[in-house]
Amino acid sequence: MSLDHFDIEILAILQEGNLTRQRTIGEQVNLSAAAVNRRIKRMEADGVIRQCSQFVS
Repeated sequence: MSLDHFDIEILAILQEGNLTRQRTIGEQVNLSAAAVNRRIKRMEADGVIRQCSQFVS
């Protein structure tokens, strides 16, 4: 799978906070929430995103 600039931007946002709403991500990368959702699901299916974790300190 090749990642385009939207995918890379989405991944960067998710790395900062994986609970960021898809609507908010969409606003930041100029995509609809539905498009962000499709891209995240595709990256999960392709193994680009393998798990979501949060650390408590």
